[in-house]
Amino acid sequence: MEEVKNFYEIISQFQRTWPIDRVQKMELHEYTNLNKSDSFCYWLEARSVGAGSIWGGSAFKFGIYEKNNKSTKFNSLGRLSDDDYAWMEKYGSDRSMVIICGEKQP
Repeated sequence: MEEVKNFYEIISQFQRTWPIDRVQKMELHEYTNLNKSDSFCYWLEARSVGAGSIWGGSAFKFGIYEKNNKSTKFNSLGRLSDDDYAWMEKYGSDRSMVIICGEKQP
């Protein structure tokens, strides 16, 4: 029974932190950043453990992410990067082409 309570508390916390209107207006720095406590991607991957986390695998699963290692470059296998971000080429040829929640990012 405690697991069920924890599940609903995690979902409730997520909904309070990420209400639909915030998600619809989300900017890239909210979607992904290196502050390990407040990005949307971090919430989905790590803070949702117990409610269906998507932990593991590559950060490319998010479509675009802020790189921790700024010297890492991608330009093959459908993966691209600039100095700060890496993304899947199918979403755009540069960061400004990547769409988050229906809006092109600056």
